[in-house]
Amino acid sequence: MLKIDLFGLKEGINPFDLSFSGDIPLFRQLDVALAGEGSLRGSVDKRGEEFFLLSGSLSVPVTLSCRRCLRAFDEEIRSAVTLVVMRRESRDPGGAEDEDLLYLSPGQREIDLEDLVREHFLLNLPPYPLCSEECRGLCPGCGADLNDENCRCVE
Repeated sequence: MLKIDLFGLKEGINPFDLSFSGDIPLFRQLDVALAGEGSLRGSVDKRGEEFFLLSGSLSVPVTLSCRRCLRAFDEEIRSAVTLVVMRRESRDPGGAEDEDLLYLSPGQREIDLEDLVREHFLLNLPPYPLCSEECRGLCPGCGADLNDENCRCVE
């Protein structure tokens, strides 16, 4: 589970290290396979009972399919993560909503980081995954993998 109990934290910097696997709901609906255990590591800076600053790094090993040759390859998806958490009553009523700002409801003790991890993961997936920049792909005529063999098409 990707949850942090904010009120179990001491004042100041509190490190955290959360690990997750592909069996959490976050990854079940995606067409991406995890190649190992993912992690979210960082710290929560607690300033009083109303303000928390979460900063850390997300690292998720995945198996992707090359868009040129269709081979499976492993890659590490990485992202810096920052989130400001405030109590709802400390919110400026005239302020605009901010995507890096999370408001806690009265009585809420913990935050669930699953949506934050999903967002950063999806935004950092390569749109055109390649096993290497030099990948020559498949021949459109005979289907030969041009990385391993010559084209078998008759000229």
